[in-house]
Amino acid sequence: MITTGQAGGLVTCPACGHQVAVPKLRDFSHLEPVERGQFGMQSGWRLAHACMLAGGITAVLAWAGAAALSVPPQATITPAMIRANVSAASDKQIFEAWKVLSQSGVARPPLPEEKRLQQRSHFWEGVSRGLLVLGGLGAAVGLAGLAMWATARGQQQ
Repeated sequence: MITTGQAGGLVTCPACGHQVAVPKLRDFSHLEPVERGQFGMQSGWRLAHACMLAGGITAVLAWAGAAALSVPPQATITPAMIRANVSAASDKQIFEAWKVLSQSGVARPPLPEEKRLQQRSHFWEGVSRGLLVLGGLGAAVGLAGLAMWATARGQQQ
């Protein structure tokens, strides 16, 4: 955009970088009107570029986060912890535990540490799935930007 103060001077074209002479104000009445898109001037940064960049970055970061979170947490129950729990229990508690196990088969209620591990695992699985969806949406936005850019290039040629 040119202001009245630039009339009769030189300005730099933002699209191509060339110096352009601006007519004097009295010469404007002799110029023919020109449609805005006739010169084919286009800004270097467009919505298509923004979509491609934002979508690509979102997809890469989200998928990288999902990949990092897909590694399941490792159990922190060690044989020493089991021995400590058994040694802290009374003979009656141990007998009751064995009685329950013998009647119910192999299944047993999870230990508190196992319960926390299961909860963390379920939480991070949900976060990982959410990041996978977010990455898919980012990829879709990036592809839409690519399609807009390709369409605009096809119309220019």
